[in-house]
Amino acid sequence: MIMKNKFLLMFMMVLFVAGAYAQESAKTKPDYNRWSIEGGIGMTKPYGHWSSSASETADWFASELGVRYMLNQYFGLKMNLTYNQFTEAEDVNPFTTDLYNVSLQGVANIGRMMKFETWTNTFNLLAHGGMGVGSLEFDNPLAGIDGEDVDRIGNFLAGFTLQAKLSPRISLYGDVTWMANFNHDVSIDGLHINDKDSRSGVINGNIGISVALGKKSVHADWYLSDQAIADAFESRLTAVENNLAENKNGDQQLSGRVDDLGRKVDDLDRKVANLPTATETDPNELIAKLINDGYVNIYFDFNSTKVKGATNTINVLRTYLVNNPNVNVDLLGYADERGTEEYNIKLSQKRADAVAKMLVDSGVDPSRLNTIGKGEDISIDKTTPEAYTLARRVTFVVK
Repeated sequence: MIMKNKFLLMFMMVLFVAGAYAQESAKTKPDYNRWSIEGGIGMTKPYGHWSSSASETADWFASELGVRYMLNQYFGLKMNLTYNQFTEAEDVNPFTTDLYNVSLQGVANIGRMMKFETWTNTFNLLAHGGMGVGSLEFDNPLAGIDGEDVDRIGNFLAGFTLQAKLSPRISLYGDVTWMANFNHDVSIDGLHINDKDSRSGVINGNIGISVALGKKSVHADWYLSDQAIADAFESRLTAVENNLAENKNGDQQLSGRVDDLGRKVDDLDRKVANLPTATETDPNELIAKLINDGYVNIYFDFNSTKVKGATNTINVLRTYLVNNPNVNVDLLGYADERGTEEYNIKLSQKRADAVAKMLVDSGVDPSRLNTIGKGEDISIDKTTPEAYTLARRVTFVVK
């Protein structure tokens, strides 16, 4: 009980110091929240450092409570208090062992480093590692008078945390941490073995909640600068350009269209390079301009209204509409010249309606969407089958 109180007191002191430092750090006024608190429960599995009478089939339980501070979007520090319990009910060697551990670890935001924003705004990945100290407390009748009640140990820790954003401040996480212990006097089941050089380990798997602290609208885990948003769009535009280039098959008109798109991408590169700082521009204006200038389209197979392979494009528009609740959008459907004028108007309307249904299914209010079947796209050269691919599309106008 004394040892438990010591750990609790230590952790409360850490939280007090962290809170004081948070107030001091607030003077820098970052564009994101740096602090978060985390808590979770799960399972633990010990390995190694057992006595010969232990079965290594113990029941297990793990829990954790921690506070994390991000130095910037990519790196941070975390202080964790963990509790593990190992129990064995067998008659041969019944025991209960409690492990209390406190650790200081570095954190790396892998999701931002690998630019997860180019394909998801919901999931993120963190890596962490550091050192800790702990206390093993035993209850084992077989230990007798030679048994140790408490064994103080040190450990190295490393792990990964997968995050799922539930709201701008709250994330669900799943964490796997490997803990390598050293400086043992007593085996995990509580029997004295006098071997400080012996090694043991613990693997913890926890599911929990992370809550951001601060007045900003987003935590450092999920923060994107204007440059990052522009880079994400550039990546998607490059993918479209490459796809068109692979399918031009020597057709001069399609080649000219690809070249034109390349010039637009180059122009966008120059605009991105000259973007003002984050305090001088609104990223929503940049997104609206890209949509209205025709960079965001959804394409269809011949005589088809089935939306496929357009998840990223749908997500771009959905995210923009969610972040701008006062904005409405026109969905303009087009068809190639094959078919009668009446048929092409109906087909293009169905294509616009299909895209609108995906947006509504994802949570967009249908009253904000206006679908229009424009019929044949007269801006496309009608002489080649390859060029028809560009005509069969839905494009957008935000207003």
